[in-house]
Amino acid sequence: MAKNKWRVGAALQGNKRALLLRMFRPKFARVYCQSLTYAYGVGPDYKFPEDKLDLRITGVHRTDTTEALVCTVNGQTHRPDGRRFHITLSTDGAAPATAGDIDDARIEPVNPVLVSFLRCTREKLRPAKFEHNAQARAAA
Repeated sequence: MAKNKWRVGAALQGNKRALLLRMFRPKFARVYCQSLTYAYGVGPDYKFPEDKLDLRITGVHRTDTTEALVCTVNGQTHRPDGRRFHITLSTDGAAPATAGDIDDARIEPVNPVLVSFLRCTREKLRPAKFEHNAQARAAA
């Protein structure tokens, strides 16, 4: 993996995560429902679009191995890299990133659920884990 690549996203706080898990019961044993990626593989100087994100769950996407909550962020359906906004809900052991392979025809619409105004985070990409940027944590 190239150096100086970052993930920019929004972390779900405990009460919001718990609410989503009650509303959308995970199908698979490995439950995530932790964060939304806004931009992936960007440089360290990537600027957030805003300080806070208006996040709405608009659908559920399920495959034989993954489950994702499909979202809009500030009214947009796709990230800057062209992938759909989503929160990985659960997998059967598949890598959580594979839940982002969303086929629009398989999205089950739901009444929009406002998750609302989450603060952005910035994390340096590492193989198999993310390392939190101390500066981003201090700003939160």
